[in-house]
Amino acid sequence: MKTCCRSRLFALLFQISLFVPRLFPLLTHFWTGTSMAKRRPTLSVVELEEELGFQLSQLEVDLSSPAPTGANRLFSNFRPVSTDGIERITKEHEEFLREKRAKRTQSITLRQGESETVQVVDHNHSDFVRLHVRHDHGPGSYRFPVDIHYGFGLNLAFLFSEHEAARVLSTTKLHKRLAMSSTSTPAATTFLSLLPLEIRQSIYKFALAQGVWRMVDDEEFGRDNFPRSIGDPSGFYYPLGKPLSILRVNKQIRKEALPLAYRRTTFCLDSLESATRFLISVGQIGRKNIETLRVAWESTSEPTCTWATAAWSDQALEQLPGKLPSHTVSICIQLLKRCKRLRHLSVQFDSDLVKGMGLDAFRADAGVQGLCTLEGLKTVEIQELGMGPLGSDITRWLEGKMKGASKEEEECNGG
Repeated sequence: MKTCCRSRLFALLFQISLFVPRLFPLLTHFWTGTSMAKRRPTLSVVELEEELGFQLSQLEVDLSSPAPTGANRLFSNFRPVSTDGIERITKEHEEFLREKRAKRTQSITLRQGESETVQVVDHNHSDFVRLHVRHDHGPGSYRFPVDIHYGFGLNLAFLFSEHEAARVLSTTKLHKRLAMSSTSTPAATTFLSLLPLEIRQSIYKFALAQGVWRMVDDEEFGRDNFPRSIGDPSGFYYPLGKPLSILRVNKQIRKEALPLAYRRTTFCLDSLESATRFLISVGQIGRKNIETLRVAWESTSEPTCTWATAAWSDQALEQLPGKLPSHTVSICIQLLKRCKRLRHLSVQFDSDLVKGMGLDAFRADAGVQGLCTLEGLKTVEIQELGMGPLGSDITRWLEGKMKGASKEEEECNGG
């Protein structure tokens, strides 16, 4: 009897250890942004209502209803907007605390019931983004449905806070004015601009060392950089980082050197949500020039283990792990297909999850099927989350399918 109980305990602890990495994004919501990182005590609904100044019943309007395009609304971190009142008021409280800590926050000029549509075309007139922002009636900050349509066919439906919606509108209008004025303003003459383009390109290559780029603060990226970058479909102003100081010399140098910066950088993204936001934010310039990507096929917004929804039982434990991420996959695949120079792709999976699925379930997964349609890849690596090779029949099958798609494309182009 003791041996049976001990084995069950070990099995339970083992399965929990597999799930711990996925718990981290969820646990961050319980911590404040103070330097001491103290855990804030959980507040009751009554306490939340008192602090926010409105009641839970006032949030009954279903903001998670589909947009005109039929898409489900998402927050800026790509978590689906919940219809659960407790989750909604908790989200409002998180934004309330952020605004209190912030030295300044942006407000919007739209009154309740008003809406505004803005369209921005990039400087090459080869892509555009159309935004429709509406200010819904009711209390709270998350009252701004934002519908986005990209010229290449991607449609997104968000629910933004006032701060995020204000950033979207202000930067969209700013970049629209800059795009209109750039054609009439002559570029300043510098010594570098007098050199032939081939020599300038060689100088840029020396100045732009090959490096690795990682998203430092995913939460702040979603709140600030992501809404701001939506209004810049070209990606010309996307901040790649301080080490690339040559990109800040002037507009001409940035225009000529930015594509090289993307080509010479390996971008590491630790979740599908991070990858999706990043590929939207870098705009057309980034997507056209990225050559090397590492993506963890993990989700921060949906459970991938069945124990999140199943009852604790021997049968439930035997079903662990559960499934691959699903709800942001189609968007991410659509954006990856826009990366026309992408040649080296590394995809990291949870090894225990993949092995537990079986080959048939793995093949049938929509995200895996989407990966098999990517073309132009020269190097494909299917790894575990620790960057080591998975070495299973399942992953060898996926590598073969992805490389096969690229070979078929080469043969078609050659023919």
